[in-house]
Amino acid sequence: MRFVVLADIHSNMEAAEKAKKYIEEKKPDAVLICGDITHSGREEEAKKIIGKLASSKIPVFYVWGNMDRVKPDTQLQEVNATCLHGQKTEFGEVELLGLSGNAWGYDFLSTIEKSNKPLIIVSHEPPEGCLDLTWNGSHAGDPQIKNFIEKVQPDLMVCGHIHEARGEANIGETVVCNVGKLGSGNILTIDIKNNRISVQRDRI
Repeated sequence: MRFVVLADIHSNMEAAEKAKKYIEEKKPDAVLICGDITHSGREEEAKKIIGKLASSKIPVFYVWGNMDRVKPDTQLQEVNATCLHGQKTEFGEVELLGLSGNAWGYDFLSTIEKSNKPLIIVSHEPPEGCLDLTWNGSHAGDPQIKNFIEKVQPDLMVCGHIHEARGEANIGETVVCNVGKLGSGNILTIDIKNNRISVQRDRI
């Protein structure tokens, strides 16, 4: 399976247009968006951005970020897109779990178990201590997310939020990717085949 992953759009329609062209070239099974779709915007603004990315008939799965002025589980209507927050969703050969960045805690993670399908976490925030180092040297990741990854060992986690901490790392067997800000040209293609994960980092 193939996924295109992006994060931190921050209402940048020019960047969204570039991402749309990239998506059309890569022909993924789905697009994953790791929050901060808007920059202090609400549903109508987010719908315009998501609608542009979802217009190619490729399904879009998203979570909200701390800059999105909506409830963490808000579902946008009339677009080919699904908010993943707080639920585990089967999609083809994998399962997707969403963690919006404007949630008040992630206590529901204690109820999530891994099945025999590869599990991908789509999160706005990175885990504490992993790809979460800010410009001033402090760690801004979430401890509940870190504890969940250490316990459950999902196959892959994609996130954003800390623009300057983009990169790849591992927590045990879990591959963690901080995508980076879309407006700076950061985007990923992730291929999963025979339970092997390959990450291609591109600039657009």
